[in-house]
Amino acid sequence: MLAGCRCDSINRHHRRCVADNDMNLSTTDRLLRLILGGLLLSGFFLVHGGLHWAGLLGLVPLATASLGWCPVYEVLGLDTRMGHEGGPHE
Repeated sequence: MLAGCRCDSINRHHRRCVADNDMNLSTTDRLLRLILGGLLLSGFFLVHGGLHWAGLLGLVPLATASLGWCPVYEVLGLDTRMGHEGGPHE
């Protein structure tokens, strides 16, 4: 295993590692996104009418939570992980 890498992030085809510094979401941030995404996505199945399709917006927070990376945070230079540059404890 490569130093500074998560076990599940090694791409066996290219022998490339996604380092932890490619992530910018804290565990709490990821958990909140999972909850919010799940609630929004449930609206897709439970709500009828025009707002039915708005439930698909729940896929966005679910995707960012599963990746641990948010493109908006990247652009803004934010990092909610403790002790990381741009994070709450610089």
